[in-house]
Amino acid sequence: MYYTDNIDNYDYFYMVQVSGNEKRNDYGKQKMWGSLGFGIFGISAGYLIDLSSKGQYEKDYTSIFYIMLVAMFADILVSATLKKVQKVL
Repeated sequence: MYYTDNIDNYDYFYMVQVSGNEKRNDYGKQKMWGSLGFGIFGISAGYLIDLSSKGQYEKDYTSIFYIMLVAMFADILVSATLKKVQKVL
């Protein structure tokens, strides 16, 4: 629990430091949408595993690996196209 609290603080201070004080209120929106997306993806992934494993004794996780592969490539693509700005303090 202590570790996750530190990560939250780090996220907040990083956002304030990079974006400036005018965007400090966006931190709550970012956390809300991240939590919502995590919850929706978790429930959807579990449902997809159950669908692909219907009638089998063991669960089949193959579909989740493919979804993660697509998401990872999308993350790399978005990260590579972000505009890099150096902020002078």
